[in-house]
Amino acid sequence: MIAVETAEKRLTDAVREGLRAGDGSLPESYTPVNSASRAMVCAMQQDHGQAWLGKINLYSDDDRQHILWQYEPGKTVYNFGAAFVLPCYDAELERLIRERDAAPYTGTRDDRKRVDAIVQRIGALGGVHLLWS
Repeated sequence: MIAVETAEKRLTDAVREGLRAGDGSLPESYTPVNSASRAMVCAMQQDHGQAWLGKINLYSDDDRQHILWQYEPGKTVYNFGAAFVLPCYDAELERLIRERDAAPYTGTRDDRKRVDAIVQRIGALGGVHLLWS
């Protein structure tokens, strides 16, 4: 977990510096944050022998067959390409994301419950949210 802890600190520091530079907002295409998120993925791979990427919000052009996908070492993770990284695949998390995607939108109250369950599951698995600019 040393690599993940170091990468998490690097990501936090990059966000803090970006917010300072952007007077409260991250500058557009802020390389330190984007690079730190990519380093987080590599750190997860290093510490656990695998890394799984995923998205919480699915859009019309997203491939719904691959809600969670395994990171291929050496392959670029593009800005906004993933919302989080996990140390392992988790069927329960995939189910939660699919259920949210399939559920009719009835307002923020119901959607928040679904998103909260997803975020809690990511945390319970030792996952880390990626940040992009």
